[in-house]
Amino acid sequence: MTERPVSVHFWTDRDVTGVDDWNPDAAPELHPSGYGHTFLELYARLRSQGRAVSIGPRAPRATTVLLASLEELTSWLPRCEPSLVRALARSVLRTGAPLVVVRADVHPHIPAPPFTALEVRPTQAAVVDPTREAHLPLLPQRGLVPRDPGRGTRVETLVLKAYRKNVPEWVSNSFVAEVRALGMTFELHTEESGTAGWEDFRAVDVSLCSQPSDTLGDPARKPATKLVKAWRAWSIPLVVPTLPYADIGRNGVDMLTAETPEQVLAVLGRLRIDTSFATNLFRSSAEAGRRYETDAVASVWWKHLAGARPVPRRIPAASLVREYAAALRRRLPRSPAVRGA
Repeated sequence: MTERPVSVHFWTDRDVTGVDDWNPDAAPELHPSGYGHTFLELYARLRSQGRAVSIGPRAPRATTVLLASLEELTSWLPRCEPSLVRALARSVLRTGAPLVVVRADVHPHIPAPPFTALEVRPTQAAVVDPTREAHLPLLPQRGLVPRDPGRGTRVETLVLKAYRKNVPEWVSNSFVAEVRALGMTFELHTEESGTAGWEDFRAVDVSLCSQPSDTLGDPARKPATKLVKAWRAWSIPLVVPTLPYADIGRNGVDMLTAETPEQVLAVLGRLRIDTSFATNLFRSSAEAGRRYETDAVASVWWKHLAGARPVPRRIPAASLVREYAAALRRRLPRSPAVRGA
């Protein structure tokens, strides 16, 4: 029996007018949300590779795989919107295609629809059931301007690009003074100083990678976005040790870890005096970044999507929604933190 050609439909109820003509590299400022990065951009990248993809609220009958965003299904609420789950269930039943759901950083207590065949988790540490969950590599930050090769192996600037709420408390005037005492400069780029230069790494030698503060007690919830960005920018990542970074990086090889200001200063001091150490880190960082080249990441996603298999059952769409609602009541904690996730 000949298998049907793989055709992936990106199921969405939102207005995606113009996405078929979107070139993420030419217009990186469009669709800056998580939904835009993990869903719309993935569609655009696969489409540019010539893959059989479609997008919209109604899946063609030739669809062999359905892909949905849990961010859209929840609309950033502490539950999935029942009307969206019903519409998605109808597409699953109509096409018979397996459903793949991209979780991104949606709160772990919010379950994906029960008829999900494969759930893409934000980190490897977040994968609980490997038979129906997987972690796939991140698409690299679009519009990134990498470090100037003319800087060689100099270690002169330490830069942190983050929202103000995610800046470590120990980043203070005294810390900045101690960095200067090492013969280096420290730059802090937050939304308060404007985000226009957030993708510009031309003068960044060491990239300080903090983790978002709103993990809501789940350290595996947030992907290692800053680490991947540092690699792709050809800078040395200096990370606060957390599970997402340990998932994909190697301390002392393609990243460095430091939890306190004293540790940060000690690492910077070694980089300043040990030229071979810095040279090896620059080289390994660039090599790690090549694993996250756009086409390579898109191809990994396509391979997993093509291998998805339907959930082995067929029940009415209304029952699917009722089952999801019951699971939601069982698993979702009633706490202010979750309601505001």
